[in-house]
Amino acid sequence: MILEVKNLSCGYEGHKIVTGVSFQLGPKDIFCLLGPNGVGKTTLFKTILGFIKPLEGEMRLDGENILDWPRKKFARAIAYIPQTHTPAFPFTVRDVVIMGRTAQLGGFSSPGRKDREIADESLETLDIYSLKDRIYTQLSGGERQMVLIARSLAQQAGILIMDEPTANLDYGNQMKVLNQIRSLAEKGLAIIMTSHDPNHAFLCSSKVLLMQKGNIIDCGTAQDVIKAERLRALYGITVKIIDTVSDENQPTRVCVPFLGGTAKTAQAINQS
Repeated sequence: MILEVKNLSCGYEGHKIVTGVSFQLGPKDIFCLLGPNGVGKTTLFKTILGFIKPLEGEMRLDGENILDWPRKKFARAIAYIPQTHTPAFPFTVRDVVIMGRTAQLGGFSSPGRKDREIADESLETLDIYSLKDRIYTQLSGGERQMVLIARSLAQQAGILIMDEPTANLDYGNQMKVLNQIRSLAEKGLAIIMTSHDPNHAFLCSSKVLLMQKGNIIDCGTAQDVIKAERLRALYGITVKIIDTVSDENQPTRVCVPFLGGTAKTAQAINQS
Protein backbone atom coordinates (compact mmCIF):
# COMPACT_ATOMS: atom_id res chain seq x y z
CA MET A 1 0.00 0.00 0.00
CA ILE A 2 1.65 3.23 -1.21
CA LEU A 3 0.39 6.69 -0.24
CA GLU A 4 1.47 9.49 -2.60
CA VAL A 5 0.98 13.13 -1.65
CA LYS A 6 1.75 15.59 -4.45
CA ASN A 7 1.98 19.38 -4.18
CA LEU A 8 -0.61 19.42 -1.40
CA SER A 9 -1.78 22.75 -0.03
CA CYS A 10 -4.34 22.88 2.76
CA GLY A 11 -6.07 25.34 5.02
CA TYR A 12 -9.45 26.85 5.82
CA GLU A 13 -11.86 28.96 3.76
CA GLY A 14 -9.31 29.40 0.98
CA HIS A 15 -6.53 30.53 3.34
CA LYS A 16 -3.46 28.35 2.95
CA ILE A 17 -1.88 27.06 6.16
CA VAL A 18 0.37 24.43 4.57
CA THR A 19 1.72 24.61 1.02
CA GLY A 20 3.54 22.41 -1.47
CA VAL A 21 3.73 19.16 0.51
CA SER A 22 4.96 16.14 -1.44
CA PHE A 23 6.04 12.75 -0.11
CA GLN A 24 5.58 9.02 -0.63
CA LEU A 25 4.82 6.57 2.17
CA GLY A 26 5.09 2.80 1.81
CA PRO A 27 5.10 -0.35 3.97
CA LYS A 28 7.60 -0.26 6.88
CA ASP A 29 8.03 3.52 6.52
CA ILE A 30 7.72 5.76 9.58
CA PHE A 31 7.31 9.45 8.77
CA CYS A 32 7.77 11.84 11.68
CA LEU A 33 6.37 15.36 11.24
CA LEU A 34 8.66 17.57 13.26
CA GLY A 35 8.18 21.28 13.85
CA PRO A 36 7.03 23.85 16.43
CA ASN A 37 3.42 24.61 17.28
CA GLY A 38 1.42 26.55 14.72
CA VAL A 39 3.23 25.39 11.56
CA GLY A 40 0.29 23.35 10.28
CA LYS A 41 0.98 19.77 11.37
CA THR A 42 -2.60 19.27 12.58
CA THR A 43 -4.03 20.91 9.45
CA LEU A 44 -1.96 18.56 7.29
CA PHE A 45 -3.21 15.59 9.32
CA LYS A 46 -6.84 16.65 8.97
CA THR A 47 -6.40 16.97 5.22
CA ILE A 48 -4.78 13.56 4.80
CA LEU A 49 -7.58 12.07 6.93
CA GLY A 50 -10.23 13.70 4.76
CA PHE A 51 -11.63 15.91 7.54
CA ILE A 52 -10.97 19.00 5.40
CA LYS A 53 -10.59 19.23 1.64
CA PRO A 54 -7.20 20.18 0.16
CA LEU A 55 -6.93 23.54 -1.52
CA GLU A 56 -4.48 22.21 -4.11
CA GLY A 57 -2.68 18.99 -4.99
CA GLU A 58 -3.67 15.36 -4.77
CA MET A 59 -3.46 12.29 -2.57
CA ARG A 60 -3.38 8.80 -4.06
CA LEU A 61 -3.32 5.38 -2.47
CA ASP A 62 -2.03 2.65 -4.77
CA GLY A 63 -2.75 5.01 -7.66
CA GLU A 64 -6.36 5.79 -6.68
CA ASN A 65 -7.53 9.29 -5.75
CA ILE A 66 -8.60 8.86 -2.13
CA LEU A 67 -10.52 12.15 -2.17
CA ASP A 68 -13.24 10.29 -4.07
CA TRP A 69 -13.41 7.38 -1.65
CA PRO A 70 -16.42 6.77 0.65
CA ARG A 71 -15.55 7.00 4.34
CA LYS A 72 -15.82 3.25 5.00
CA LYS A 73 -13.38 2.40 2.21
CA PHE A 74 -11.04 5.10 3.51
CA ALA A 75 -11.22 3.67 7.06
CA ARG A 76 -10.25 0.24 5.77
CA ALA A 77 -7.01 1.71 4.46
CA ILE A 78 -6.06 4.43 6.96
CA ALA A 79 -6.50 4.39 10.75
CA TYR A 80 -6.23 7.41 13.03
CA ILE A 81 -4.90 7.37 16.58
CA PRO A 82 -5.66 10.64 18.45
CA GLN A 83 -3.64 12.13 21.31
CA THR A 84 -6.39 11.53 23.84
CA HIS A 85 -9.72 9.75 23.84
CA THR A 86 -12.32 9.48 26.58
CA PRO A 87 -15.52 7.64 25.64
CA ALA A 88 -18.87 8.78 27.01
CA PHE A 89 -19.47 5.37 28.63
CA PRO A 90 -17.19 3.12 30.72
CA PHE A 91 -16.44 0.50 28.06
CA THR A 92 -14.09 -2.38 28.72
CA VAL A 93 -10.76 -2.40 26.93
CA ARG A 94 -11.91 -5.25 24.71
CA ASP A 95 -15.04 -3.29 23.70
CA VAL A 96 -12.95 -0.25 22.77
CA VAL A 97 -10.68 -2.40 20.59
CA ILE A 98 -13.63 -4.14 18.94
CA MET A 99 -14.85 -0.67 17.89
CA GLY A 100 -11.97 -0.72 15.43
CA ARG A 101 -13.87 -3.41 13.51
CA THR A 102 -16.62 -0.95 12.54
CA ALA A 103 -14.97 -0.18 9.20
CA GLN A 104 -15.08 -3.86 8.29
CA LEU A 105 -18.74 -4.43 9.19
CA GLY A 106 -21.87 -3.94 7.12
CA GLY A 107 -24.34 -1.17 7.87
CA PHE A 108 -26.59 -3.33 10.09
CA SER A 109 -24.00 -5.86 11.28
CA SER A 110 -22.68 -6.35 14.78
CA PRO A 111 -19.29 -7.75 15.77
CA GLY A 112 -19.10 -11.55 15.64
CA ARG A 113 -16.67 -14.18 16.86
CA LYS A 114 -14.10 -13.35 14.15
CA ASP A 115 -14.15 -9.67 15.14
CA ARG A 116 -13.61 -10.57 18.80
CA GLU A 117 -10.73 -12.85 17.82
CA ILE A 118 -9.11 -10.07 15.79
CA ALA A 119 -9.52 -7.68 18.74
CA ASP A 120 -7.88 -10.21 21.06
CA GLU A 121 -5.03 -10.71 18.58
CA SER A 122 -4.46 -6.95 18.52
CA LEU A 123 -4.25 -6.86 22.31
CA GLU A 124 -1.83 -9.79 22.29
CA THR A 125 0.34 -8.13 19.64
CA LEU A 126 0.85 -5.16 21.95
CA ASP A 127 1.24 -7.41 25.01
CA ILE A 128 -1.77 -5.87 26.79
CA TYR A 129 -4.20 -8.80 26.61
CA SER A 130 -4.28 -8.82 30.43
CA LEU A 131 -6.12 -5.47 30.28
CA LYS A 132 -9.01 -6.78 28.17
CA ASP A 133 -11.60 -6.76 30.98
CA ARG A 134 -10.43 -3.53 32.60
CA ILE A 135 -12.52 -0.36 32.32
CA TYR A 136 -10.88 1.86 29.71
CA THR A 137 -11.53 5.12 31.58
CA GLN A 138 -9.71 3.73 34.65
CA LEU A 139 -6.45 3.04 32.81
CA SER A 140 -3.29 5.10 32.97
CA GLY A 141 -2.40 7.41 30.09
CA GLY A 142 0.17 4.99 28.72
CA GLU A 143 -2.24 2.05 28.90
CA ARG A 144 -4.95 4.06 27.12
CA GLN A 145 -2.56 4.95 24.32
CA MET A 146 -1.67 1.30 23.81
CA VAL A 147 -5.38 0.40 23.70
CA LEU A 148 -5.96 3.04 21.00
CA ILE A 149 -3.13 1.51 18.98
CA ALA A 150 -4.71 -1.92 19.46
CA ARG A 151 -8.02 -0.52 18.21
CA SER A 152 -6.33 0.74 15.06
CA LEU A 153 -4.72 -2.68 14.52
CA ALA A 154 -8.15 -4.30 14.78
CA GLN A 155 -9.24 -1.93 12.02
CA GLN A 156 -6.71 -3.77 9.80
CA ALA A 157 -5.70 -0.64 7.91
CA GLY A 158 -2.33 -0.52 6.16
CA ILE A 159 -1.51 3.03 7.25
CA LEU A 160 -1.58 4.42 10.80
CA ILE A 161 -1.71 8.16 11.46
CA MET A 162 -0.70 9.10 15.02
CA ASP A 163 -1.12 12.58 16.46
CA GLU A 164 1.63 12.98 19.08
CA PRO A 165 1.35 9.38 20.32
CA THR A 166 3.57 10.05 23.34
CA ALA A 167 1.89 13.29 24.48
CA ASN A 168 1.32 13.51 28.25
CA LEU A 169 3.08 10.19 28.90
CA ASP A 170 5.91 9.66 31.37
CA TYR A 171 9.33 8.71 30.04
CA GLY A 172 8.87 4.96 30.49
CA ASN A 173 5.52 4.90 28.69
CA GLN A 174 6.93 7.08 25.90
CA MET A 175 9.62 4.50 25.24
CA LYS A 176 7.10 1.63 25.32
CA VAL A 177 4.89 3.36 22.75
CA LEU A 178 7.85 4.23 20.51
CA ASN A 179 9.11 0.63 20.66
CA GLN A 180 5.68 -0.59 19.58
CA ILE A 181 5.61 1.90 16.72
CA ARG A 182 8.95 0.56 15.47
CA SER A 183 7.72 -3.01 15.86
CA LEU A 184 4.52 -2.34 13.89
CA ALA A 185 6.50 -0.77 11.06
CA GLU A 186 8.83 -3.75 10.96
CA LYS A 187 5.74 -5.94 10.48
CA GLY A 188 4.79 -4.01 7.36
CA LEU A 189 2.59 -1.11 8.46
CA ALA A 190 3.18 2.45 7.24
CA ILE A 191 3.07 5.10 9.96
CA ILE A 192 2.84 8.90 10.02
CA MET A 193 3.31 10.53 13.42
CA THR A 194 3.87 13.97 14.86
CA SER A 195 6.27 14.77 17.66
CA HIS A 196 7.90 17.74 19.34
CA ASP A 197 10.96 15.73 20.38
CA PRO A 198 13.77 15.25 17.81
CA ASN A 199 14.93 12.21 19.78
CA HIS A 200 11.68 10.43 18.94
CA ALA A 201 12.53 10.85 15.27
CA PHE A 202 16.04 9.49 15.84
CA LEU A 203 14.64 6.52 17.79
CA CYS A 204 11.96 5.27 15.45
CA SER A 205 11.51 7.16 12.20
CA SER A 206 12.81 6.17 8.82
CA LYS A 207 12.05 9.62 7.41
CA VAL A 208 11.39 13.10 8.77
CA LEU A 209 9.21 15.85 7.34
CA LEU A 210 10.64 19.02 8.88
CA MET A 211 8.03 21.79 8.93
CA GLN A 212 8.37 25.53 9.37
CA LYS A 213 5.64 28.15 8.85
CA GLY A 214 3.42 25.87 6.79
CA ASN A 215 6.12 24.51 4.53
CA ILE A 216 8.10 21.29 4.39
CA ILE A 217 11.65 22.62 4.50
CA ASP A 218 13.21 19.19 4.13
CA CYS A 219 12.31 15.53 3.84
CA GLY A 220 14.74 12.68 4.37
CA THR A 221 16.27 10.45 7.00
CA ALA A 222 16.46 11.77 10.55
CA GLN A 223 20.27 11.74 10.35
CA ASP A 224 20.25 13.88 7.21
CA VAL A 225 17.43 16.27 8.12
CA ILE A 226 17.81 16.95 11.85
CA LYS A 227 20.69 19.36 12.33
CA ALA A 228 21.57 21.44 15.38
CA GLU A 229 21.42 24.75 13.52
CA ARG A 230 17.99 23.90 12.09
CA LEU A 231 16.59 23.05 15.52
CA ARG A 232 17.93 26.32 16.88
CA ALA A 233 16.21 28.19 14.05
CA LEU A 234 12.94 26.28 14.56
CA TYR A 235 12.72 26.24 18.35
CA GLY A 236 15.04 29.04 19.46
CA ILE A 237 17.23 26.78 21.63
CA THR A 238 20.80 25.58 21.45
CA VAL A 239 21.31 21.83 21.06
CA LYS A 240 24.11 19.39 20.42
CA ILE A 241 23.67 16.34 18.18
CA ILE A 242 25.66 13.40 19.57
CA ASP A 243 26.52 10.19 17.73
CA THR A 244 26.25 7.13 19.94
CA VAL A 245 25.53 3.38 19.83
CA SER A 246 22.27 1.66 20.83
CA ASP A 247 21.94 -1.43 23.02
CA GLU A 248 21.73 -3.46 19.79
CA ASN A 249 25.14 -2.04 18.83
CA GLN A 250 23.53 0.07 16.11
CA PRO A 251 24.77 3.63 15.47
CA THR A 252 22.23 6.26 16.47
CA ARG A 253 22.01 9.92 17.42
CA VAL A 254 20.59 11.91 20.30
CA CYS A 255 19.72 15.56 20.65
CA VAL A 256 20.84 17.22 23.88
CA PRO A 257 19.53 20.73 24.76
CA PHE A 258 22.02 23.27 26.07
CA LEU A 259 20.02 25.67 28.24
CA GLY A 260 21.09 29.29 28.34
CA GLY A 261 23.30 28.99 25.29
CA THR A 262 23.86 31.67 22.66
CA ALA A 263 24.43 31.38 18.94
CA LYS A 264 28.19 31.63 19.58
CA THR A 265 27.97 28.89 22.22
CA ALA A 266 25.95 26.69 19.84
CA GLN A 267 28.65 26.94 17.19
CA ALA A 268 31.33 26.06 19.71
CA ILE A 269 29.64 23.01 21.23
CA ASN A 270 28.62 21.57 17.88
CA GLN A 271 32.18 21.83 16.66
CA SER A 272 33.42 19.96 19.72
